[in-house]
Amino acid sequence: FNKQVTFPNTAVEISSPYHIEITGHGYSDGDKVFYIAGSQPIKYNHSSSTNVEIPNIVYVKRFDNNNITLYNDSDLTNLIQFTETGAGTHALSDIKYLYFAPKSAG
Repeated sequence: FNKQVTFPNTAVEISSPYHIEITGHGYSDGDKVFYIAGSQPIKYNHSSSTNVEIPNIVYVKRFDNNNITLYNDSDLTNLIQFTETGAGTHALSDIKYLYFAPKSAG
């Protein structure tokens, strides 16, 4: 699938089915991705807290060719139910293509 896709905050649905519209996303069920927030992050209700930022590492479930839902777990049983769309342009990146610079010694 795509190494990275971007989407505006207006593509985030904060009611059921809590999907994100990304035309031609290319994702498959269970793809592990890294979420990169826009100028303000997307938020959801976690089991112990309300309106928290969605995690950086999430799992994709393909809703259709142009929509996905996000999950907290690789079994795709813990749907992330968005409460706020955030602001700006968000991104999802294939975890295999991220590069984290090593911490310098000293």
